[in-house]
Amino acid sequence: MKRFVTLITVLLLGSSAGAGTKEEYRAASIKGLRELTERRAKGSVRRVLDGAKDRKINILGRGEIMLISQMLLAGRQSSDADFLNLARDVVLACNKVALDGYDTPQTNGLEQIGFSLRELALAVPQLKELNLLSGRDADRADEMLKKAADFLPVYMPKPGDGNIPLRYALGVASVCRMFPDDPRVPRWKEWASISFRQVLHYPSVEGLPGSKRRVLEKQGERWKFVADTNSYAKIQSVDITEDSSAYEALSIVSWMGIARLIGREAEIRTPEVEAFIERFYQQQMPVGILPAYGDANWNGTPNLWIGIFEWAAATFHQPKYRAAADAIFRYQLERGLAVGDLSEAVEHADETILPTPAPRETVLLHRVSGRGERVPDKVILRGEASQSYVMMQATQSLGHSHPHAASISAYCAGGSVLLSTLGYDATPSALHQSFIVRPAGKPFLDFFGDPDGTLLG
Repeated sequence: MKRFVTLITVLLLGSSAGAGTKEEYRAASIKGLRELTERRAKGSVRRVLDGAKDRKINILGRGEIMLISQMLLAGRQSSDADFLNLARDVVLACNKVALDGYDTPQTNGLEQIGFSLRELALAVPQLKELNLLSGRDADRADEMLKKAADFLPVYMPKPGDGNIPLRYALGVASVCRMFPDDPRVPRWKEWASISFRQVLHYPSVEGLPGSKRRVLEKQGERWKFVADTNSYAKIQSVDITEDSSAYEALSIVSWMGIARLIGREAEIRTPEVEAFIERFYQQQMPVGILPAYGDANWNGTPNLWIGIFEWAAATFHQPKYRAAADAIFRYQLERGLAVGDLSEAVEHADETILPTPAPRETVLLHRVSGRGERVPDKVILRGEASQSYVMMQATQSLGHSHPHAASISAYCAGGSVLLSTLGYDATPSALHQSFIVRPAGKPFLDFFGDPDGTLLG
């Protein structure tokens, strides 16, 4: 048993011998893509390209458009003409929706393009380079990108720090980088910087989730929730409104990209930003991935967390973050799982940094609330025996959070996950509200009623 657990530790937590390489990341991006494009993208693209104004035309959704990045990554890696041609057709379909009068307030196709603007802005130059997009189609693609960049500040004049405004800002910043001489760039760049600043100096606006704290007060024979009027030290630091392992990842990746594209990357190479990333490093389970909490599915955004930790490793020269990225990556490979678009990991991976896991212990993690108060976020319990791990929630009422304060989000031991959240919209069950206390020194699996380790498969 001890030998088995040791083996799992080496495999899943990484070693100093190596980590995921850019080449491995590119290759992994191909897995499952053909089935995904067949199921989601091909039919949607074709319906747009074949549609006519005299009958209903289906727009492309953001999910289909965003696949273009993965199509190009996989197509260039494998010289697969099907992927490359489909990527071109996605751009042609977006041209048609944005420029030919097919977009309507009901379909809001320009918003879908805007949400996916980052991927489109990366794809168009590549398609031009490959001679798959030229002449009038290429000119129209440039116009489509600029039209979307013009549209988003009007669509959302007061962007916040959530994943959607940050995605919009990332797209607009990408268009700024692509067309630096366009006279609209200063205006676009200033708008994109609004969401960037809100994460850097959180909270900086009123009315954010968690900004109105209530406490229980006894009034006569009854207890009532009332506004908390106690004074507190208001702070601003790096943070975001959301409490979801999926949307936090999406927000962080967008925020990193905005900084790079608008020339403010120096502002996120700070101890405060490193401490922010450390909060998520401390959440990583012994099996290799982060638990799902809030609006998130189990192991739902591994590609984004790999990219985040690769960026952190390169930015702060921290081998432990490369080890974290590698542990997530190996979790997918060893189980034959599709990992998704690893463009961010390819961009940031510094292969000169050898992954070296750092010890992690029981810890109470904190975050900044919507009213600028340092508050408990999550309790992480770790035990040396059987790689035991528990995550308990200490907060709620944030963006995409669930009503699960004091509940258990994840519970694992011996290389197996014994309890996790039930899905995107799920609320805690009775098991998530329970806790097992065992005598000190008692082996976990024996106490749990599994002395032979059958839970390990």
